[in-house]
Amino acid sequence: MIIKHTNFFKKMQFKISLPIFLSYTLLMVSSVQSQDSIFNAVPMQGKMLMPAIRYMSAHGHLMVTLPNETPHLTPLEESHPDTHFALTSPWYDDLDPETQGMAFNRQYGFVMDGASDLLPLGMAVWIRMLSSDHGLEVYQYRNISETEQIWEPMFGTNGSSEVFEWNMKMFHPAFVGPRNSGAKSAEFEAYVVDTDTSERVQEIDGASFTLTWTAARPEGMPVLSISQKIVLNWEGAFGHHMLQSTHDLDSGEWSMMHVNPTLIDGKYTVILDGDHHGMYFRLAPHAP
Repeated sequence: MIIKHTNFFKKMQFKISLPIFLSYTLLMVSSVQSQDSIFNAVPMQGKMLMPAIRYMSAHGHLMVTLPNETPHLTPLEESHPDTHFALTSPWYDDLDPETQGMAFNRQYGFVMDGASDLLPLGMAVWIRMLSSDHGLEVYQYRNISETEQIWEPMFGTNGSSEVFEWNMKMFHPAFVGPRNSGAKSAEFEAYVVDTDTSERVQEIDGASFTLTWTAARPEGMPVLSISQKIVLNWEGAFGHHMLQSTHDLDSGEWSMMHVNPTLIDGKYTVILDGDHHGMYFRLAPHAP
């Protein structure tokens, strides 16, 4: 907080004597610290929302279950007014209201589903980002102590690797975006690797999933979003069914779609891009 008032002190030096100046300085600093709170950690901005990754050995694939709620990307000055981050924190330049003041959220946390089968020995689940909206950044966050803090770009941010070599323990990255830039989304894929070679295990299908965020905006500034995606879903009790598609119903030829459904609100759900318009879809039993 001393830095904030440096210019003021320089302007006042020629008017007051040195003893009075030192006394006034201490008084001003004490007053400012009593008014503004200082955060040494990055708040989650809400309760934990856990994308749960599950390995299903009988089917030979991964499945991701997403939470029902959508978190908000919110700047600190809106979620915690009259609050600042410590000047020494590595996230100060990105998140503090006196610097870039970017919106952020840490509610999403990757976790292995409690119902997951055990992976074969020597295998692990890694996560990579496939795509993201413009302006969305991701940081690996750790706040072990005031002198041991981590704020490192990940998932392609600032040239970092798009792959997260996950240790399969619960992990909450920080998702960051410019304030008032609207809702954001990012598509990910969870897949299995051989820990000795770091190569993907082709015999086990991965699972793609999409995380979304709304943006906190001032009143009177609503955001209108239009989606051109195709959403297909069916009852969760029919897990042994697979999607098939065709461009021509009269041909009688159907092709198996290599997609991994996500269980949302008790239904298997597949979200397809707009380039699938004009196609026909059906469910077909799939032997385990």
